[in-house]
Amino acid sequence: IGMGTNSKIMLEFAQKPWLQAGAVAASAQLYTDLPSMNFWEATRSQAGTNGILVNFTGGAAGAAVDSSTANNRSLVDLSQVYPSLAGNLVSSFNANWSKNPHSLGSYHCLKVGQFQQFNGAQATAELSGQLLFAGEACDPDFGGFMEGAYRSGITAANTILTARNLPNFVANGAVVRRFAQPA
Repeated sequence: IGMGTNSKIMLEFAQKPWLQAGAVAASAQLYTDLPSMNFWEATRSQAGTNGILVNFTGGAAGAAVDSSTANNRSLVDLSQVYPSLAGNLVSSFNANWSKNPHSLGSYHCLKVGQFQQFNGAQATAELSGQLLFAGEACDPDFGGFMEGAYRSGITAANTILTARNLPNFVANGAVVRRFAQPA
């Protein structure tokens, strides 16, 4: 199974020129053919003068993000759209899931040919049903999304309830009932 190579570069600025009258992207969304690809505002409708733009990258550009070069590329591209941002960077943070040893990528994605080979088998129980799997990679219809994690968690929970012939059970003092899959 392959992994997505998305990265996020969060840039805090001392001002929000993207919200000023006549700005290129007053909606705080910016899609571009520049190497940085796209940005959105993470501080929309929040009080204060500081604003955070998130640069979302993918592919080879996303996999290559590191703390020594990410800000430079994003700032060069942003300065072409908002020249007044130059020199107004307050702080930044980079998240590259491809370089995180615990995730190795931003989400799962099937490689060429894998959809036909085994899509839908990712959540198959093992060890005579004693080992169940759940997570974004385990739902054939919503793989790579939170919806997939949610749905596969419901399936695993219901499998446990069925195996134990329980309509509901108590966990940490709370009654847990059989879950319904969302429509």
